Amino acid sequence: MMTLTTGLTTGDHPRGGVDDHCDRCRGPLEEYTMSTFNKDIICMDCEAKELGAPGYEAAKIAEAREAAAGNTNYCGVGLSDADRAYLGLE
Repeated sequence: MMTLTTGLTTGDHPRGGVDDHCDRCRGPLEEYTMSTFNKDIICMDCEAKELGAPGYEAAKIAEAREAAAGNTNYCGVGLSDADRAYLGLE
C-alpha cells in the first residue's frame, strides 16, 4: 500500500491510482507528493532534489499565491532549463 504525503487516499490519486512509479525517476512510489513545479507525481527522493532547484522558491511562492486566490487547478510554473539541468532531466 502506498502512503500519500498529500493527504489523498489512493482512490484520489491524480491518475486514479493506476501508475505506481515516480514521474521523474520511474522508481516505485512508496510515498509520494505532487511537484511544486508542475503536476508530476514524484517520490520523496525526487522531492528532496526538487527543494534545491534554482527556481524552487519562486515556484513555491507562485503556488501559495494561486492557492490563496482559490485556484485549486494550478498547473505550476513549469521547469526552467536551469531547473531541468539541476534535476538531471533531459
